[in-house]
Amino acid sequence: MKKAICARRISQGFTLLEMMLGISLSVLLLTTAVWALSNQVVRLSSMRETREAVRHELEFARDDTISGTRDANWGVAFFPHLIVRFQGDGYAARVSGFDRATTIDPSITLSGASEINFRRPEGVPTASGTVMIKIDSQTAVITVNEAGMVEAP
Repeated sequence: MKKAICARRISQGFTLLEMMLGISLSVLLLTTAVWALSNQVVRLSSMRETREAVRHELEFARDDTISGTRDANWGVAFFPHLIVRFQGDGYAARVSGFDRATTIDPSITLSGASEINFRRPEGVPTASGTVMIKIDSQTAVITVNEAGMVEAP
C-alpha cells in the first residue's frame, strides 16, 4: 500500500514551489541574456559612430586642403579618446584657433597613426597611415592610402 501512495505522488506532476523556482531561474537567465545582448549592441553602435567620425574628419581635412580653405594644409590628429581636425603642416605647428575636436566614447580606444596631414593642392597625405578603433575584442581599421583616399571597410 505504501508503494501505491508513492507512485501516486510521483505521477501528480510538479509542485507549485518547483514551478515557481523553474520560472524564476528562466526569468533570471533571460534577463541576463537580454542585458548582455543590449550592452553589445550599444558598444557596436558606438564603434560604428566612432568609425564614421574618424572617416568624416579625414575626408573633411582632405577636402579643406584641396579646396584651399584658408589657403592652408589640413590634418587630423588622433588621441586615445579624442579626434582633432586642425589647420597647419602638423599638429604641433597648427593654428589652434581652427581646431575641431571630437570626443569619443571612453570605452573606445584609437591607436595607430598619431596624425595624418594632407598637402595642397592635390590633397595627398604626407604619409599614408592606419587608424585602429578598438572596443573590447572588436577592432575596426581605417586606412589613408598614398593618394589620400580614405578606406573604411
